[in-house]
Amino acid sequence: MIRYKLLIFLFLCISCNSDNTFRIEGEFLSPVSSEPALEQQPVHYKYAEKISHPVIPDDRGNFSLSIPVDQMNVAEFQIGDRSYPIVMEPGNRLSLILDPQKFPMGVEIEGSRGNWNQRYQSYLSKVLPIEHKISRELPSFRNGNTDRVLELYRERVHLAEELLYNTPLRTVYHANVGEYLNRALQGITYRKEANPNWNAGPNREEILDFARQHNFFSFESLKAQRAGIRDLAHYYSMSFDVQDSLRSIHGEQLSEQDIKRLGYDRLNRYREHIVEQIDDRRARAYADMHLVAERLGEMSLDIAEPTYREFLDTYSDFEEYTSFLTGFYEEITTVKPGEPAVPFTLPDPEGNPVSMSDFRGKYVLLDFWASWCVPCLNEFPDMKRIYRNTSREDFEIVAISIEEDSLIWRRALEQFDNPWIQVYGGNSFEQETFQEYKGGGIPFYLLINPEGTIERYNDIRATFNLESVLDSLLTHNPPN
Repeated sequence: MIRYKLLIFLFLCISCNSDNTFRIEGEFLSPVSSEPALEQQPVHYKYAEKISHPVIPDDRGNFSLSIPVDQMNVAEFQIGDRSYPIVMEPGNRLSLILDPQKFPMGVEIEGSRGNWNQRYQSYLSKVLPIEHKISRELPSFRNGNTDRVLELYRERVHLAEELLYNTPLRTVYHANVGEYLNRALQGITYRKEANPNWNAGPNREEILDFARQHNFFSFESLKAQRAGIRDLAHYYSMSFDVQDSLRSIHGEQLSEQDIKRLGYDRLNRYREHIVEQIDDRRARAYADMHLVAERLGEMSLDIAEPTYREFLDTYSDFEEYTSFLTGFYEEITTVKPGEPAVPFTLPDPEGNPVSMSDFRGKYVLLDFWASWCVPCLNEFPDMKRIYRNTSREDFEIVAISIEEDSLIWRRALEQFDNPWIQVYGGNSFEQETFQEYKGGGIPFYLLINPEGTIERYNDIRATFNLESVLDSLLTHNPPN
């Protein structure tokens, strides 16, 4: 295509301290197949509303965008599932030239204060071969041979430290530290599966020492992580033998979500041990905010509410966090058991509309799923058995796909040949009904009763308890 270069006039607003607008403009050198956007970090990665600024090119591939910012921060220029960090500074203007077919490589930026873009390009060129090696080694890692993968993750940390630590993209270094720590804790679980007699204690302490030495528990570092303290606390708690002991009692069919619920007290003690490593009050408030949000999203309110109330009292001076949690709590209470089911109308494979209201008078299992979700697929055999053994007058399953590509959804329908009702929601985790139910991940299940209200919220599963719950309900509260 013809290359239409923008005429760029750099605007370095040094004397204009009152200008709190960041401006970005540029040119795509080839057509963009997905909708690009500049995305800022929300207060919570999963439950807070995304801060996304659409980038809309004209017919020549040019675009411009103005965003109010109070202080320097790092946003992500997103094209599909690939991203590129952009340093946003009040009063600054950047110009980009990029080719979507090569993205994130080859991004040219003018107007940056400092050489952070050149350093990031150098980082990318050196880190991509490391990531290819990691991908090749992951099967061996999952079999308990963890040393090589962890060595490669440490190489990424050193590379990010060398090239980016003294730039505004220091966040990339902190994110690399966090990813290494999470992999190292995952490695404990895989090594124990391969060798149940292995003593993980010393290794676990070495990992925490690494975290402290690399300042992981600072506010700056926690803010750079995908999910604050959540991932580290999760992998640390799961590195103990909680899941093994629960599976020995309840059976191997337990999912990770079941383990989180059944082992909550013990797992939470391990999560709190991680929070205790944090000295700075602001960092601790940020960490606790993530854990309280996870409890509200995953646990029953009788478990989650006390820590929510405690957070509001303890951190009343952190209004951004308390406001987010208060809003999220109010949203969660609208989808707790006893509340009306969320109305929806979505197309079936033939394009016919299917609505929640179509199923009044029977129990309905809503199954949010996608073909890439292995735990979702593992439920299908038991779902089929239960479906065959119950009357359609009493019970129905409605599967709502959040697959982004409808063609992949249709192929999956042919592959699995599930006999229940299938509808297409699309849009991944941004699917509207999934969002209104405050879903955090899949598989995600709700049981709706004949009156059209929520009976069970994400604590029911075919391989675990759906059959017994249904038997009890149909015995004691049959549809009229």
